[in-house]
Amino acid sequence: MTIINLDLSLVDKRSLIHDLIKFFFWNFAAHIMSVIYFKEEFLNLKFLLILAAIQSGVILFYILADPVIAKNVNSRKNFA
Repeated sequence: MTIINLDLSLVDKRSLIHDLIKFFFWNFAAHIMSVIYFKEEFLNLKFLLILAAIQSGVILFYILADPVIAKNVNSRKNFA
């Protein structure tokens, strides 16, 4: 049994794209507020690095963890 399954056909691509767009807009709104409140530079390197890190984390979750979680949830439904 392998813990990490890199079968990309198991990835829910629609939810992945939806979450990537959602996190982009949340981060962009937070960036606008930090520009207004803290007088930071608009679209600076710090914002782009944080956005890249968060988006990478979401992609890794959907590739590595989500298929395993969905498989375990579906197998437990069969026992009920």
